[in-house]
Amino acid sequence: MQAYQSSSITARSLCALSAAKKHQMKKQRISTTVKAQEFIATDKAPAAAGPYSQGIKSGGLLYTCGCVAFVPETMEIVEGGIEAETRQALTNMGEILKAGGSDFSKVVKTTIFITNMADFPKVNAIYSEFFNTPGPARSTVGVASLPKGGLIEIDAIAEC
Repeated sequence: MQAYQSSSITARSLCALSAAKKHQMKKQRISTTVKAQEFIATDKAPAAAGPYSQGIKSGGLLYTCGCVAFVPETMEIVEGGIEAETRQALTNMGEILKAGGSDFSKVVKTTIFITNMADFPKVNAIYSEFFNTPGPARSTVGVASLPKGGLIEIDAIAEC
């Protein structure tokens, strides 16, 4: 403190300088760790039916929207029951993964929403056609309803 007093810097200005330096250091740390987001869109999967993106790349990961069984050209649910809907939802997901520079082999987590838990074995049979064994981590949630009366919705997180 003696050296600073001789150059007329007070303790108060020293604290202010220190606080400003700390703030600048925090600001620099934040600016170097924030990752840009890249919005993924493809016309080979159904267009977003609301204010959301088909996919987002951030921090080396690709996050897909919830993929339902919409046929991209008509935006209607594919006919044929839970097996057809599961296949269409996963096909749509595959197009989003591809557009984001990823694929099913890089998926690390999925979440499945189904309206009838009794369909779980049928969903698993189709799901296993798209994912290697062992597959990614997964959650399956029973829900009351899905858009346009759909039976299934699936989202994913993948490396890219």
